[in-house]
Amino acid sequence: MGGIAASTCASLDPRDHGHRPAGMAPSLRARSVQAIDWVLMEINEAMAARAYAVS
Repeated sequence: MGGIAASTCASLDPRDHGHRPAGMAPSLRARSVQAIDWVLMEINEAMAARAYAVS
């Protein structure tokens, strides 16, 4: 996980980023951060493709 969403949601609590023992589901916050990060990456890719098509 990385990108803008991860850097703006920095936390010292490892539970917030899904680093849990094997067999435990990641927290809702960790999944939310991943979803936001994915959406931002999709928007970025769409904008890059559009800019490439225009040029």
